Amino acid sequence: MKITVINNRKEEAVVEIPDDGVLLDVKKAAEKVWGIPVNKQNITRGEVAENDADVLNKYYIREGSFVRIHH
Repeated sequence: MKITVINNRKEEAVVEIPDDGVLLDVKKAAEKVWGIPVNKQNITRGEVAENDADVLNKYYIREGSFVRIHH
């Protein structure tokens, strides 16, 4: 699935994540785009997503969703 990731500088990138992906997949994609180390990232989508192993569905992240990466 494709989701849009937004960083602290309000830069956006569309990334491809497996349909059964987890938060860590999003962080790895952001690292590839902007070089932000995975361990320096926090993901929010209404709330802070804390566990890298959580499936994206837990946070209602699906095709076309927007998520914010804080670093």
